[in-house]
Amino acid sequence: MQRLSIPTPLLLAWCAWICFLIPSAAATEPKDTAPVGLFPVTVKGKWGYIDRQGTVRITPQFEDARGFSQGLAPIQSNSLWGYINPDGEMVIEPQFDDADKFTEGLALVRICERHGFIDQQGRFIINPNYSEAYPFAEGLAAVKLRQEWLFIDQKTAPNRKLQFDTIAGFSEGLAPVRENRLWGYINADGDWIIKPRFRYAGGFHEGFALVREKRNFGFINNRGRFVIKDSFPVASEKVSRFSQGLAAMRSENKWGYINSEGDFVIKPVFDWAEPFDKGLAMVQVEGKIGYIDVTGKWIWAPRR
Repeated sequence: MQRLSIPTPLLLAWCAWICFLIPSAAATEPKDTAPVGLFPVTVKGKWGYIDRQGTVRITPQFEDARGFSQGLAPIQSNSLWGYINPDGEMVIEPQFDDADKFTEGLALVRICERHGFIDQQGRFIINPNYSEAYPFAEGLAAVKLRQEWLFIDQKTAPNRKLQFDTIAGFSEGLAPVRENRLWGYINADGDWIIKPRFRYAGGFHEGFALVREKRNFGFINNRGRFVIKDSFPVASEKVSRFSQGLAAMRSENKWGYINSEGDFVIKPVFDWAEPFDKGLAMVQVEGKIGYIDVTGKWIWAPRR
């Protein structure tokens, strides 16, 4: 989700009125979290979903669509976001300006330039009070309230011990935080596990985190040691992370996939590449979306 600046006082007043009307509820247990093997695709400008074999399972009909998580997927209709189930049925009517996947039973949504968290019935568990936010991970969510970054739990209890200049979400027990313009990693108690020394630091995935210490990017382990040397000139927080043993990486303006040794095992031939999810990865060629498996074989050939 795109993170936005704090709205104007007039908009804030309007948002406060809207939020007063929004139903809320105590946190509930998440539904079945088994992965759904459906993937968003676009056909003739409309979005639908295919299965792992490339067969269309939900007819393309939406303005935009994102992946399934915890049994629901965000979709856009009439410029607003809602959620569908694996049968393509609307479970939460489109009503949000933006919407993220469900994690730990809650989904990060944006309404009226503010971020909050809903449950699987579409009720606000945490009202949209934050100008910026990350999804819940390991029981905590990083949020920005006024000019302060801090972590909250699902009861919105702020942890002032976990308050830094800039923070991101937890993953694999560690969270990237910035202090005095440098990034390091803390644990859930707020203790430094890897002291600040990086110009950029991403979250840990499969034991690796993408960082930039000097000029180039590389991957470190959870002790802060480089396991794939910092020799990559460019990287993107969204795509350059490990998933299913592979990480998307750009070389000479094309994207491919490297293994844990830093070697390309899927040649860089794509204009854009996403992390693998449930066995497939979304890639882009000449503005067209397709899917490959972990061997690089096309499951859904690029098309609009």
